[in-house]
Parts: sequence; structure tokens; C-alpha cells
Amino acid sequence: MSSVIADNENLELPAHFEDVFYEVELGVLIGMRGRNIKSQDYMKYIAGYFIGIDFTNQGLANDFKNDGAPWSLGKSSQGFAAISDFVDRDSI
Repeated sequence: MSSVIADNENLELPAHFEDVFYEVELGVLIGMRGRNIKSQDYMKYIAGYFIGIDFTNQGLANDFKNDGAPWSLGKSSQGFAAISDFVDRDSI
């Protein structure tokens, strides 16, 4: 099971999921490992970009939070991280 769904896949929400919200984000594909990267060198590590839709089951997140668990568990349901195809850095 994965929270990631790729372009052309469908998000299927269980009927009992209520208060599902989303936000659109720009994702960055890191192309190689790095550590202590100098600010002038950061672009060497970026391989490309993608659009992401980050879904949150707000009701479930609040339940987790109220129980002392990480609220972020409300973001980890199957299919809750939709991503587009990657766009190569050099094509932009």
C-alpha cells in the first residue's frame, strides 16, 4: 500500500471519509545525494520537478491529534499523495 498515486490513476475515497481537504504543491526531484551543499551549488542536485496534490483527512487528523498521535497520520491514506509526471530540470 502506498500514499502515492501517479498521473492517470484515480483516488478512491472510502465512503466513511469526511472532511477531506487538498492543497497543490510544487515537488522537487532530488537527483543525487548531498550534504552541506553550498547555496550556489543547489541546482546541481535538482533533477526535475512535479506537481503534487496533498490530501488530508481532516477529521481523522484531528482524532489522531486528540489521542496524542501525530496528526500527519491523517495525510497517509492510500492514494493521498497524487503526483504528476516528472519534468526534467533542463527542459524548463
